[in-house]
Amino acid sequence: MSLYGQLADQLQQQITSGLWQPGERIPSIRQSCKTHGLSPMTVLQAYQLLESRGLILARPQSGYYVKAAPSRPAVSMPQQAHYSGSVDINDLVFEVLQASKSRELVPLGMAVADPTLFP
Repeated sequence: MSLYGQLADQLQQQITSGLWQPGERIPSIRQSCKTHGLSPMTVLQAYQLLESRGLILARPQSGYYVKAAPSRPAVSMPQQAHYSGSVDINDLVFEVLQASKSRELVPLGMAVADPTLFP
């Protein structure tokens, strides 16, 4: 496992165990560099990984803080849905191919510029 992954897992364990409370500031990047003997980029990657996991959030000019656990409303489990119609993959493929011909859609997956942009 990478160094930043190990640091992220260690901090995640500390957060889930209650060492860092919601709203509390975690050590700065510089402090973590000194404590763990890592480079600033490694610590930053660990913090970004924790941020993507939804455990911490960055506050500009302030640092990183433990994110408050979202309150979840009580939700009853819905009954299992049953779909009685048939699904034909050929129809879906045909629909996608037809849509690709539309001039209103932008082909974001292509690495080629639109020919109308050239002189």
